[in-house]
Amino acid sequence: MNGSEVTKLSIPNSVTSIGGYAFYNCSGLTSVTIPNSVTSIGSSAFYNCSGLTSVTIPNSVTSIGGGAFSGCSGLTSVTIPNSVTSIDDHAFYRCSGLTSVIIPNSVTSIGGSAFSGCSGLTEICSKIVNVGDVSMGTSVFYEVPKSSCTLKVPIGTATAYRNANQWKDFSNINEVILMPNSTVGDLNRDNAVNGEDINIMVNYLLHKSVYIDDDGVADIDGDGKPTGFDLNRIVRIVLGE
Repeated sequence: MNGSEVTKLSIPNSVTSIGGYAFYNCSGLTSVTIPNSVTSIGSSAFYNCSGLTSVTIPNSVTSIGGGAFSGCSGLTSVTIPNSVTSIDDHAFYRCSGLTSVIIPNSVTSIGGSAFSGCSGLTEICSKIVNVGDVSMGTSVFYEVPKSSCTLKVPIGTATAYRNANQWKDFSNINEVILMPNSTVGDLNRDNAVNGEDINIMVNYLLHKSVYIDDDGVADIDGDGKPTGFDLNRIVRIVLGE
């Protein structure tokens, strides 16, 4: 079958990795569902799938290979899951339709030209707390409009980003409370963030018998665990700050 004839793709749960060039040049592909069984996406796996507008990368994936989504000019937004530790060279090269990208705190290396040519980006949300520890290839953000693209970073990290290689090239670096989900701070699930949630968080941090769902509801800064920093953020939410 010609690559231009494939429009939708659902990969079965028996697949654990998507090999290099697996769907190379499938320009007619518009959406793809990757199951939780997949742990790696190989080099150029979706290279030049220019019609691809939607892709869900599951939390099972730990690495995104070189050029994996290179030339996917139809993609408008990408959320990289917090299981991913490495984004390889040219992973999203010339994804010119991308307007927003979310990079998790789990990422420890970003390859050369990983986001090069993403000329449509208006927002990058980086949840990386220790940005100085991240290995950066050359020209990671080449041709990204760094004077107009907003870089959102965790509270308390803006100075580090302004001093970090390549990140410092962005003109608009804003600290924000990075919310992992819509119910962030609502520890007792009553659809409100209030003093009771603060009390639960305090008891949790004091190692009392308080259970918090392991889904990021209390992990506001995205570092993988609830800490005093998150308690401070919840207090600020309650105070309306």
